[in-house]
Amino acid sequence: MGRRVITHGRGQALDGDKTTTGAKCISSLPNVKNCGKGVVRLGDRTTVCPKCSKPGTIITGELSVSYGGSPAAVDGSFVMCGCPMGTNRVIAPIGQVSISEELSQSHANNDFLPQQPPPPMPVFAKSCLRGMGCTDAGTSPEPSQNFMPVGYFMATPFSGDDQYNTQHIADNTSLNNSLAESEQHVETAATFPVGAVVFSWISGQFSTVGTWGAKSAASNIGEILVGGAGAPVAAFLVAMMPGKLNSGEQDFIDKMRLSQIADIEGTAPTRVRFAWEEQADGHMMPTGYHTDANGGWDQVPVRNMVLNSQTGNYEFTTEGIKPITIYWNPAKLDFEFKNNTGNQEPLNLPPTITVTPIPEETGGYIETYPADEKNFSDYILILPIPDIPPIYIYFSKPDVNFLEVDLYENFKGRSRQQKYQVDHIPSAAAVKANLKENNPDLTTSELNEKVGRVASIAVPRNTHLYDSETYGGRNNEGQIAKDAKDLRAAADSNFNAIIPSLKNEGATSEQIENARKRIHKLNEEQGLYK
Repeated sequence: MGRRVITHGRGQALDGDKTTTGAKCISSLPNVKNCGKGVVRLGDRTTVCPKCSKPGTIITGELSVSYGGSPAAVDGSFVMCGCPMGTNRVIAPIGQVSISEELSQSHANNDFLPQQPPPPMPVFAKSCLRGMGCTDAGTSPEPSQNFMPVGYFMATPFSGDDQYNTQHIADNTSLNNSLAESEQHVETAATFPVGAVVFSWISGQFSTVGTWGAKSAASNIGEILVGGAGAPVAAFLVAMMPGKLNSGEQDFIDKMRLSQIADIEGTAPTRVRFAWEEQADGHMMPTGYHTDANGGWDQVPVRNMVLNSQTGNYEFTTEGIKPITIYWNPAKLDFEFKNNTGNQEPLNLPPTITVTPIPEETGGYIETYPADEKNFSDYILILPIPDIPPIYIYFSKPDVNFLEVDLYENFKGRSRQQKYQVDHIPSAAAVKANLKENNPDLTTSELNEKVGRVASIAVPRNTHLYDSETYGGRNNEGQIAKDAKDLRAAADSNFNAIIPSLKNEGATSEQIENARKRIHKLNEEQGLYK
């Protein structure tokens, strides 16, 4: 037996050491040994991770000790595989290692040295109030500037025929040099596709070089970005880059590591995330949340923007049922926009975003609670250009549309435009009563989740207020008990009650029956009835 080398209170990682997911470290320096085993360094690989079935790479180490120019990997070093960042670490505890006897005496005194805690998890962004070596989430409100500079961008439709390239690059010498040296950059007359929108900077402390655009993969761009044909443009893009507020620290994931994460379409931990929430006046406003390692919301998808050699644009397409393709071109493109974009009301965006702890559930159904990952719509994007840092972006979701049917939770974070309300069909109270009766072991949290997955329809406010069978005091104990006995019959009855009002609002019989079919389909898929 022998003693493992100790580096600042942590054991030196060695060939064959396991990780927390069960993979094994592979030394790239088999001839440099400790305890008869090759030392492991930052950048070394691991065997295939049993949990995600992907090999890992060690991405953190002890910078004060190096072998062959690379920092030593130690107990607690992070391993990047396909698992969420921070869940896979090297296990190299201080103590005995099976080796030849001649090496054991040199580290005999190591038994008396205390085992140091593992290094902090490196993150994409953290508050400047957290000092070096601390990547914990905040616990009280603070401004977004503590994390990174913020900029607001507005999506504006244009006609493809109106676009032209002014053939000039933004005034940024280092960027120009990078573009000139980049083997991937192609001198092409850039064009965004017809039906795309252009993101124009409107306010904030941060703006990017080049031109950003987007296009829905749906046939109608309005389904995603402009809230319906002729509706006000609703998709504001807030883009951020990591600030160097804590310059020199090793607490951040650098661009190289983020690029590796993007290559495997992984996620990176962050101590702040943002979402859009509707205010009482119907406007969507950005909200920031502190995200800790144990809350379940600290992982942001990291993706590469890939060069399209035909257009000169760098592109990335979001995941999901209704994907959006994001475009970036290094040139400052000029556009002629339509005289009336439909967005006539003044913008009122805050100069800073307040970042707060995620609220705890109280047992009720919280409309603004970001209870699952789909309520965030954010990405870290990597452009393969040296002087462009990783960009954090998040989108506002599209406005709700008249007669739109979806699960109630999918309407979260979407503006009702002060015109519509979203009605559970059947009522949330009836569904909860039915579930309690048939599934008495469900917890309050599980009940709330299931209530969020009930078919709902966007209807005019007055339709909901005055014609719904289950609005306010009309949804009394007798109504709830009646509906809970037969949820399908309740759905039909609740829906039939609002049909006259929907027809008065211009809905056709075909549209109404299509909405009914979708309501039943969604509820059947959720197992509420057959």
